[in-house]
Amino acid sequence: MESKIDTYFKKLEENQQFSGTVLVAKGEGIILKESYGVTNHTYNIPNTINSKFLIASITKSITAMAIMILEEENKLNVHDTLDKYIPDFLNGDKITIHNLLNHSSGIWGDPNFLDIVKKSHTMDELIDRYKNKPLDFEPGDRFEYSNMGYTLLAYIIEKVSRKKYEEFIKENIFKKLSMKDTGCYRNENIIKDMASGYEKKNNKIINSDIWDFSNFKGSGDIYSTIEDLYKWTEGLVKGKLLSEEYNTKLLEDYGLIYDNFYYGYGKIFYKKNDKIEFFYQDGGLPGFKSIYVIYPPKDLTIILLSNYSFIKTPEIVNRIEEILYKEGPLFEID
Repeated sequence: MESKIDTYFKKLEENQQFSGTVLVAKGEGIILKESYGVTNHTYNIPNTINSKFLIASITKSITAMAIMILEEENKLNVHDTLDKYIPDFLNGDKITIHNLLNHSSGIWGDPNFLDIVKKSHTMDELIDRYKNKPLDFEPGDRFEYSNMGYTLLAYIIEKVSRKKYEEFIKENIFKKLSMKDTGCYRNENIIKDMASGYEKKNNKIINSDIWDFSNFKGSGDIYSTIEDLYKWTEGLVKGKLLSEEYNTKLLEDYGLIYDNFYYGYGKIFYKKNDKIEFFYQDGGLPGFKSIYVIYPPKDLTIILLSNYSFIKTPEIVNRIEEILYKEGPLFEID
C-alpha cells in the first residue's frame, strides 16, 4: 500500500498538484510518511519531513483543547457567557463559550476582512472592531463559521490563565505531546525549515499574498510539521491531555452543518446511522492547505500539510482511502 500511495503522490508532484508532506497511519503503524515538492521555488529547495507549514484552521482544534484543559481545571465553564470576560461586548450575555467553540455565536462577519488581515492588529483592536456590532442571528440558532469566535476564545484563554495564548498552548499542549517543531507564526520571525507559500494564477505558480498572521491568534496562526501533527492526533484520540470525561466532551458533535456533517469543538464530524464514521479539521490560508482526518472504525489517520493553497485536499484524502480500501470516498465532492 505504501508504494501505491507514494506513486500517487509522485504523480501529483510531477503535475504540480501537490507540494508538502503526507502521513498515513493505521493502528500503531505508519504506512507512509513522506515529503514531496519544494519548500522554496526560487532556490528549488525540496520539502523534507522537517519542513514547517502553516496549519491554518487546524489551529482551532488546538484552541478547543486549551479551553477543555481550563474547564477541567475549573477555571472556566463552556456555558459561561462572553460578558463574564468582556463586559462591554454587545449581546455578550447571550453568547456562551460553547457557542464560540461550535460556530453558533452569531458574531458579525466583517465585509472588510481582506483589508484587516494585511496589517497587524492586537486582540484588543480586533475585539473593539466587533464588540458593538449586532449579531447576524441569535446564538445557538445555526452554524456559521467564525474566525473571530476563536480569536475571542484565545482572549479568554489569556484572561483565565494569565498567560499569553502562545505560552499556554506551548506549556500545556506542545510540551506535553513533545511537539518540538510547532508554534505560533509571526511574520517578522525567521523560522528554520519554514516552507514558502504558493498560489496559482493564470495556471502559473506564484508567491502567495502576504497576510499578517497575528490577526489569526486562536483561529489560524500555528505552524507545525507532519510528525508533530501526528503527535497531536494521537494525543487527541488517546486522551493524553484530558481525563476520559473531558476528552469525550471534546470529541462530541454539537450541531448539524448539512447532510451528515456536524460541527464539534474545533473539528467536523461525519455520522452515519448515528455513529461517527470519521472526523477532521482542515485549513487554508494564502499559500497553505492542511487537513487531518481520523477514521475511528478503521483506526486510520491521514494528515496532509502543503505549501500550495490551490490543492484539493478532500479529493486527495478520498484517493488515499480508495487505495487502502477500494471503497467509496470519505468526502462527498460536488
